[in-house]
Amino acid sequence: MAVQDAIATIVTETPAETEAVGRVLGRALVPGDLVNLQGDLGAGKTLFVKGLAASLGYDPHDVQSPTFTLVHEHRGERLTLYHLDLYRLDDALAEIEALGFEEYLEPEDAVTAVEWGERGEPALSRRRFDVVFEVLGSRRRITVYAREIEQQRIEELQQAFSKLGLERTGGAGGGRPT
Repeated sequence: MAVQDAIATIVTETPAETEAVGRVLGRALVPGDLVNLQGDLGAGKTLFVKGLAASLGYDPHDVQSPTFTLVHEHRGERLTLYHLDLYRLDDALAEIEALGFEEYLEPEDAVTAVEWGERGEPALSRRRFDVVFEVLGSRRRITVYAREIEQQRIEELQQAFSKLGLERTGGAGGGRPT
């Protein structure tokens, strides 16, 4: 079993801080990137996507959870953003194929953010960022992992996350089984 290194672990205390962490990652995204968001309901996944969207030139107020529509497409300035939510899919792998969502999960000229991506993990791009949200009372621990991402981008992201001035725990070098 491979171990995937955490490139950053950050604790946020407000929705604005969670959004700011999303903005940092969003600035580093390039066409073909997938961001897999994992965490309980209310953990901050959609707030994080608002930050991603803002960094890509979209109004974060236009970002809502696609829980009932399954996918929202934001087309515009820098990159197209596909925002998916697999929470309501009973058999995620079969439904991803039946709905033709493979193109969203292997984006070429866009970036994709997937909430509840672990439900369809085998269908996700191998090259991606996994972002894990943990609820700590009113705070959130956000851990960002990189899979098959270029080392230079990882180092640039680590520097950008450190400039946020938010509490960092653990961080680079921490691993988890994949």
